[in-house]
Amino acid sequence: MTITIEMILTSFFADHPEAEAPFSNGEKEIIGLRLLPEDLSTLDQDYLYVTDQGQLSLLSDIDQDVSIVCFANRNSLGGSNTEKADSPSPNNTTVLQSPFELAHGFNDLQSHFSAFADWERKLDFAVFQDAPFQELINIAEEKIASAMLLYDPALKLLAQSVFQPDVNSPFYPEAIRSGYLNMETVKFLEKQNYFETLNDQGLAFSKDDTDKTPAYFRTVKISNQLAVYCVLLFTDKLPRIYEKQLFDVLCDAVERILKKRHTTFLRDRSVTDYLLMDLLENPDTSPEQIKERIYYSELPFEGNFVLTLIESDVSKKSAEQFFLQQLRNNMVNSQIFSWHDAVIILHQIPSAQLPNYREYLTTFLQSLLNSFSHQKMQVYFSRPFFTISNFPGAYKQAANMREFATPAAGSKIPFFFFEDYVVQDLIYQNPVRDQVSYYCEPCLLDLIKKDTKKSRQQVRILYEYLNCDRNYTDVAKKMDMHRNNVIYHIKNLGEQYGLDFDDPKTRLKLLLSFELLNISF
Repeated sequence: MTITIEMILTSFFADHPEAEAPFSNGEKEIIGLRLLPEDLSTLDQDYLYVTDQGQLSLLSDIDQDVSIVCFANRNSLGGSNTEKADSPSPNNTTVLQSPFELAHGFNDLQSHFSAFADWERKLDFAVFQDAPFQELINIAEEKIASAMLLYDPALKLLAQSVFQPDVNSPFYPEAIRSGYLNMETVKFLEKQNYFETLNDQGLAFSKDDTDKTPAYFRTVKISNQLAVYCVLLFTDKLPRIYEKQLFDVLCDAVERILKKRHTTFLRDRSVTDYLLMDLLENPDTSPEQIKERIYYSELPFEGNFVLTLIESDVSKKSAEQFFLQQLRNNMVNSQIFSWHDAVIILHQIPSAQLPNYREYLTTFLQSLLNSFSHQKMQVYFSRPFFTISNFPGAYKQAANMREFATPAAGSKIPFFFFEDYVVQDLIYQNPVRDQVSYYCEPCLLDLIKKDTKKSRQQVRILYEYLNCDRNYTDVAKKMDMHRNNVIYHIKNLGEQYGLDFDDPKTRLKLLLSFELLNISF
């Protein structure tokens, strides 16, 4: 960390505003403070020298690259010395009109320098420990008396300062309250050429000039893989250039942690993994929030998804990392991460494979997991779901089966599908939150949620099709529509949601889902 003259004097003036004076060479780095010696030929440009008014007349002969602070106490000066104190000071000297004696003033400046050095050690130790970002923020608050935010590209807040001064912009308390930054705010903060919009006072203006955000923003990115966005909201208590200087020190510490983590980041975690973990921790996150936060993820909000939960005896960290890496090497289109005592895989199923997703997944995973069969592995699959907002429910489906699914005798790697255990889950896990969305066929819930003229018509056609024992003519009469139109809609539903209407189990599950919906609504 670079400790500058400006940092030392600004911190000193914050404690002693009566001594505040203009100074030069503020950005100059110093490595320590010394009392001005009698032998001026021994001065070192890397130090800040401290003296009193007794040597003021000698300072003009000193090299301009040497920086000096002079304590001049007007109250204790007499005639000639007063004139000396009032005379112009050399460009390299900052004269402080202060009641401090030399020893007292030197010790006070030294304490401010030591405070910065101690702050640097704390940040370095936090980086060494690979500390959470919140710990870095807490350490930074010792010096930066302003509100700060750190967030990742998935829009999740990673850390925020506890100290919350009055800020002109409303987005700060809203971000703290909701735990994420909404897309409108993010686009404002990250708009093109953003730094060029900062005026001399450090204020950023929105296009309509109604939201004045006194802030400084910095993006810390490593190899386009790992990024953290840092926001400092200025106050009027200290000069902005000073706050920005300290904020850069914090951002440099964040960058060092990111570089340290980057060697294992792609192996251990991704931005999308963090988003999915956050959904597991906060299953009530609204679809609207998820749609905004998934903007920076490689995942689509809608698709053909299946969640797999793998439970094994892999316990050592090194063995678990090897297992995860093997999975990621062979399943590049899936999200794979460890969660509590299991491994979670989010599959995106090709539309053509959706009707046969069970065979598709078991065939692929069987060969991949054979080399790990000695780990007493068990694999649980959720039902297919079609939006990421259903991800927490799919995890619950897979996790619940561990309570009552028993491996068949002699099976090397047992696979369990939630569809085979719906009834057991209904009995043993009752009551559960939102049972209708939990047990109904996702395709019906998706059609109902769309709530369009076409989707409402498709729900009724499907219901009549099942109740009429798949007789297109009878359905057409009940719906007062052409038979070919009925055939078109049924075929379209089958292809869209991977429904095999020739399978009695599929038709039974759909009818049971309709009954649940009738009871609920």
